[in-house]
Amino acid sequence: MRIRPRHIIVALLAAITAFLLYAARLHTSATPSDNESGLAPPLDMSMEQAPQIALDTHHLDFGTIANDQAAETTVPVYNRGGGLLEITDVRSSCPVCTIGYFDPGKHRIPPGASARMNVKVNPEGIYGFHSQKTLTLWSNDPRNPHVVLTVEARVAPEFEVEPEHFDFGEIEKGTPARRSLVFRSITDSPVRIRKVSLNSDMEKTDVAPLITFDVEELPEADRRAPERPEYQITAAVSPEMGGGDFEISVFIHTDLKRFSPFRTVAKGRVITPYEVTLDQETSELHLRGRASGMITVRGERPVSVSDIRSEHGVVEIQQNRESPEATQIRCAASETLKRGVHKDAVLFNVEMDGRVYPERISVTVYAYETKPRDNR
Repeated sequence: MRIRPRHIIVALLAAITAFLLYAARLHTSATPSDNESGLAPPLDMSMEQAPQIALDTHHLDFGTIANDQAAETTVPVYNRGGGLLEITDVRSSCPVCTIGYFDPGKHRIPPGASARMNVKVNPEGIYGFHSQKTLTLWSNDPRNPHVVLTVEARVAPEFEVEPEHFDFGEIEKGTPARRSLVFRSITDSPVRIRKVSLNSDMEKTDVAPLITFDVEELPEADRRAPERPEYQITAAVSPEMGGGDFEISVFIHTDLKRFSPFRTVAKGRVITPYEVTLDQETSELHLRGRASGMITVRGERPVSVSDIRSEHGVVEIQQNRESPEATQIRCAASETLKRGVHKDAVLFNVEMDGRVYPERISVTVYAYETKPRDNR
């Protein structure tokens, strides 16, 4: 075959394209990633000539700061190496509340010198009364391209809660149980309670809570400081609270602008003469599509289950009494449900030794198909 000029041109273009692809791949493989522990200095530079970043400490504690204004200090950053150190970035784990920065031109540090990094903590971005965040300094130090400084601060509180939690200890199932704590404003700017609930937001829920709250503003004569609001918050455990240990988040919604709500917990242990278990490793049933879930009630002595019902009609129920000591309740999503997430609860009474104990199992249904039900 005769080699024509156009054949030579095509071959040259193919060779050039292959070379460019090889060069691009070589460049990509040589580009360092963020998770590399260290980089080699340029080929014409020894380690003695490379910059080396150093800090006096990797933990900065502001102590207690004011709750209405930012606190600021400086931290020395040293160059212990033989080349110019350049801080390329300072990244914060919480840019809203904790920042680090250098004054213009101060991020380039000659060998043997140091520069001051400004560190600012803003209480407006801190939830609660304690903060521990990190600042990561990125530089051209080939040994340590990034170093971490932990920044800790406590914020002077605007209120106090006494005691810190609702601790119910041991509760016999079906026995009324109530615990109280005092919410006390401790600054000249009063903090008032808007609501106490089990939700982090103030939206209403169709699910009946297992703990209810009563909030009473104390009269001036009963306050530690008459001019500052105080509240008594009383929590009551529902008779439907299941057996075993519980620790439930409680949210005190206030009019404090810096953050809201304040989180505490209600905890304790409910003692029952029987056991209620689920076939899932969760505290509530999760039903997906047409799959079913099982609730089992079992006692060492004869036990019966009655008045089984779905609170909102989302769940269909079948009862199976295995033995005098055990009953199973099979739950499945209603066939009429529309696609989406639905909340419900299975309510029933457990009868044992002549006493009746109310039970409530929360159920979340994820409805997304119409295939035949899996009756596992």
